[in-house]
Amino acid sequence: GLILSTNSSAILTLCSHLCVGEGVVPLEPKEWAELAKKLLDVGLQPADIFDISKIDFKDKLSTSAEFTDRIFRLIDRNASLTFELTKLNNTGVSAITRADSEYPTKLKKVLGNNCPPIFYVAGDVGLLKNKYVGYVGSRTISDEDISFTRDTVAKTVLNGYGVVTGGAKGVDTISEEQALNMGAPVVEYLSDSMLRKLKKSNIINAIRNGQMLLLSVVKPD
Repeated sequence: GLILSTNSSAILTLCSHLCVGEGVVPLEPKEWAELAKKLLDVGLQPADIFDISKIDFKDKLSTSAEFTDRIFRLIDRNASLTFELTKLNNTGVSAITRADSEYPTKLKKVLGNNCPPIFYVAGDVGLLKNKYVGYVGSRTISDEDISFTRDTVAKTVLNGYGVVTGGAKGVDTISEEQALNMGAPVVEYLSDSMLRKLKKSNIINAIRNGQMLLLSVVKPD
């Protein structure tokens, strides 16, 4: 099972959009960055939110009563969140947070406080260390588009690059297939259902072969 007591689990507890019931409002990236800085300034780590009383939290961090309530409502959903994350793990999806070593450092540098606190991932996160060219294009494509896409991907792969796409039909899918056929790594950055993707046998095989990573900030369902 997952033990929700680390810095990483604090980020999941406060920022995840899983298990959002009535009155539970997860922190946005900027809000999380501000809170993390406040905690740091008073010598606390994110994990300390699990052991701190409401009064201490409010006093030490001088947060409003409203914000404090919001935080404690998020912490209260911990049991259901753990259950949900375990269920996802069983389908091959895990979460990485800004507190995890696998989190892409380049993103932290480029995006700073706007960096997503959480990514949902399926596949080998180590693939993020490779170099990639982004392919994006029309969903409806002609034979000419298809051969142009394949040729271009072949060139970039021979120059040592993998392919990153949004995973849509058309150009995205053709460019991925070409890269996978040539043994290059592929990252799909999804804006919708990761769980639906994981029902496709070609995707599952590519993930099992260590050639593909699905990555998203969106709830996997």
